[in-house]
This record gives sequence, structure tokens and C-alpha cells, in this order.
Amino acid sequence: MKYYIGEHIMAIDNRNGLDNKFPIKLGNIVPELEVTLIQREDEFYDLKEDWELLTKYARVEIFQTFGWLKTWWKYFGRKDALYILAIRHEGVLVGLAPFYKMITPRKSRINISLHFLGSPLLNKNESLSDFYKNTCNYNDFIIHPDYEQSVVKVILTYLIEYQDDFNEINLLELPENSVVLRELIPILKKRGLKYQINNGSSRLKINLPSSINEFLSSIDYKFRNKINESIQSYRNHQLYEVHNINEKEELIKALDFLIKIKKRKRQEENSRLLNNYISFIYDISKSLLEHDRLIIKRAEIKNTYIAVNYAIKYKETIYDYLKGVDVFSSFINFGPNQYLETLTIVDAIKQNVKIRDCFNGDIQDSFKLNTYSIQNYEIVIQLSQE
Repeated sequence: MKYYIGEHIMAIDNRNGLDNKFPIKLGNIVPELEVTLIQREDEFYDLKEDWELLTKYARVEIFQTFGWLKTWWKYFGRKDALYILAIRHEGVLVGLAPFYKMITPRKSRINISLHFLGSPLLNKNESLSDFYKNTCNYNDFIIHPDYEQSVVKVILTYLIEYQDDFNEINLLELPENSVVLRELIPILKKRGLKYQINNGSSRLKINLPSSINEFLSSIDYKFRNKINESIQSYRNHQLYEVHNINEKEELIKALDFLIKIKKRKRQEENSRLLNNYISFIYDISKSLLEHDRLIIKRAEIKNTYIAVNYAIKYKETIYDYLKGVDVFSSFINFGPNQYLETLTIVDAIKQNVKIRDCFNGDIQDSFKLNTYSIQNYEIVIQLSQE
């Protein structure tokens, strides 16, 4: 389906080191856009190359990359129905609304709702911690920056036209700077369409400086002392070894350790959802390792792990995704977990990473400078006039 809104123009976009011919909107010129509904898995998988090119331009998090969402769908979504809107200009993918349809029975009728791929798992029957239910901490449309307004209008036009396909749109884990909040909500408000916004989770982010010394001088002195103590303890005693994890076999062993620690800490019972989560973590970690997007460090004594720090790097951000320490180890007082975290930050700064996202980090020792909180939101949209 094509939506013609105005004239269009071709241009060369060389940002981010890309030499691809990319149609972009210039000034007030609005492009003709074509929408395709993706409902089959093979069509989803065929988007891989175009999806990956789009995410190089779009303002996205690691959780909106093709590899991440394909793996999420493999373990959590296949019982539902894909409903991905792919928006193209001159045949080039410029926007995605990566939805799926969830069908849930209610007292008087069947409810069909649209959700983003990667949304927190809404299984009411399993008493599993939020840690396992939430595998994607941010969701949003995926749109080339020069097309945001036009693509959002086209997405909404399509959804209104085909609103019989669903009862409501339920969008979770939307960051405050998301395209949905910036572009879609004002249009809904202007048109008098029904929507409800609630606060979701919040995240702490830290701006990383350009040097280690600058980082140390910017943090709370108590935490700085802990870092120095862990460094001195390691240098003076050499009680444990520290290694980077770069091979698949080492990665599996580190994940085994982390899952064991998480299970012990939360005393989770085995369940289908937990087993799927574990399979998801192993699968996505292997992919991230292959694409050089992991910073994983381990502390060990005689080949026995005592601490692991697992971080993901993507664009200018490093995500504290998983970490674990064996609290029963007699070496815990020597600060191996603190030392691993310090080394991870040092590596990130050396690689010109600008932001540290602490959504799964332990922030009891809070940083006093260069910190800010990101509020996520939940939005329910009803397009029908019932």
C-alpha cells in the first residue's frame, strides 16, 4: 500500500561512514511512502539486511536490532502472530513498526492487542521475577531520523484503516525520548484518539568522560575508595586471576555461572518461561560475541569462577546487562566484583563509549556526577470508537 503525501527527492547520505544511496527528506519535502505488512516468519527473516542498514542510521538501542528481536521471537513469540509494518521510500526501508499480535481470552470476548517485539512477557500464570520477564529494556519505532514525522503519520494511517485487526495497541518500555512519545502522542491528542499513559520502569545512565582520571574524579569519594581498595587488593595479594572472555567455550562457562547465581539469589523454580529465558541468553550472547559487542570479564581461582561482569556495547553505549559474584566464596572480601566492574568501565572509555546504562547494574554505590535518569512509559491506544 502506498501513501502519497508530497514530492520526494533522492540524495546521497554519507553519515556514519556509509556510502549507500539513501533517499532522505530535505526541508519540508515529504516523501511518498509504501507500507508492507509482514506476517510470515520467512518475510521477517528476509528483512535482515535492510533492517541492519536502517539501525545504523536510526536512534535505536541494542534491543531493537534485528539479531536481538529475531532471537526474542524464537523463544518468546512464536505462539503469537507477527504484525510488522515495513515502510519504504523508493524501495529503501526507512521505517519499522515491529509489532506482533497477542490473543487473550476475556470474559465476554477475545482481546487482540498489538505489542512491540521484545515487550515484557505478560504471562500471568507464572510467578517469575521481572528480571526474567523483561529481556528488552527499551522499545520504539525504528525510523531513519529524516523520516520520523512522515513515517509515524503513515503508521497511524495504516493502523486506523485496519483497526479491525485488533482491539488495542499496548506499548511497553518506551523511553521518554522515544519516537512514539515525541511524534505519535501529539498526533493522537490532536485527532482526539483515545490513549492512556502510565509510568513504567526507570533507568539510571551515566555519561562517561574521555579519560580514566576524569572518571575517577567525577564519582562519589566512598565509591572511589572502594575501587582503589579493590585495585590495591588485587595487586598486593594476587589471590585470584582476571581474564577477558573472548571464546565461545569461555562464554558458555561464564553464562552457566551467572544463571546459577541468579537462580540461587531468587530461588526460582524451573518453568517453561525460565528455561526459554536461559536459552535466549545463551543464543543472543553467542551472536553478540561473534559481532564483538560483548565486554565480559571473569575472576577465578584455580579455574573456579568467583565473579563475572557481563556488559554489552552498541554504538556509543555500554549496557550493564548481567553480573554475578559467589557470595559464599571466602575471597569476596577482596572485591573481585568491584575490580571487574572497574576494568569494564576502563575498557569502555578506551573504546570511546559515551554512556553507561545501568538498568541491571547494582547502583547502591551511586555516582554523584554525570548521572541522569531515563523514565520509561507504558501506553495503551484504542483506535476504535466503541
